[in-house]
Amino acid sequence: MNLLLVAAMAVRTADLQGTAVTPVNVPTEIAFTSAKAYKDPFNEVTLDVTFTDAVGIARRVPAFWAGGSKWKVRYASPLIGMHRWRSASVPKDAGLDGKAGEL
Repeated sequence: MNLLLVAAMAVRTADLQGTAVTPVNVPTEIAFTSAKAYKDPFNEVTLDVTFTDAVGIARRVPAFWAGGSKWKVRYASPLIGMHRWRSASVPKDAGLDGKAGEL
């Protein structure tokens, strides 16, 4: 496998603080930690993150349960510039809902 392909497959991880810098077309992973415990998180919780790109187009991306109290979303854009994101969960959960940031 050539090195360029391996580099393109890498996933960057962003924290929930500040602005994350990520290359174009490289997935960024944002992690969330639920504030509540759920018996069946996969079926009890929906977490979506809306990303608004540099030209104002909004895209809703579903997050996925990553085990325990962890949730993750991955996003990649071909557009250069600031991308803003905001999370929304059902049911409302202080660790998942209303989080926001920039890429």
